[in-house]
Amino acid sequence: GRIADGEEPLAAGAAATAAARGGGAGNGSLMRALPTGLARSHPDRCAREAAEISAVTHADPRCVHACVAYTAIVSALVEGTPVPEALQAGRDTTPTVPAPEVDAALATSAATSLTDLPTTGYVVHSLAVAVWALQQPDSLEELLVAVVNRGDDADTTGAITGGLLGARDGAAAVPARWAQQLEYAPEISELAPALHALRSHHPSAEPLQA
Repeated sequence: GRIADGEEPLAAGAAATAAARGGGAGNGSLMRALPTGLARSHPDRCAREAAEISAVTHADPRCVHACVAYTAIVSALVEGTPVPEALQAGRDTTPTVPAPEVDAALATSAATSLTDLPTTGYVVHSLAVAVWALQQPDSLEELLVAVVNRGDDADTTGAITGGLLGARDGAAAVPARWAQQLEYAPEISELAPALHALRSHHPSAEPLQA
């Protein structure tokens, strides 16, 4: 790949996006955005790191904007911010190149029917489903089962949705029978509190760390 060949990561991401010619707004970077929102409480740093991490593989403005907004929502939720205010934190983000499609996804109404929301691999579709689920009163289990059973790009859409629901409801909301089957559960159990501990280390001028 480009990076293995020595190309600078952000340049490699930009080149890959350009080569996709408009078809590169997949949901892959949004699926892996959650840790940034867990680890960063400073809004500017959270946004900067989310944008850079997305841009390494998904530099399309829709992907970058979605990741910046998503991590802002996660960061607010883990502080105990109510869902409406957490969603507003996501809407208030100002990425370098805003994407109107992402703004529309962030405005998805709780009254929308899940059956009317596509569950493709398009990042805007995945974000809209997650925003919808976050506003529902149902349990994490009920919502994730409903979202995954919609099919299509079920695993990634489920992961993105699960990130927001987990930030809203906490680890205790995850059914024990799911957690018992989780691959790398011991490692994740160690990493999760370590990520949260990073929230107290947030000087905005601090360089991006690997």
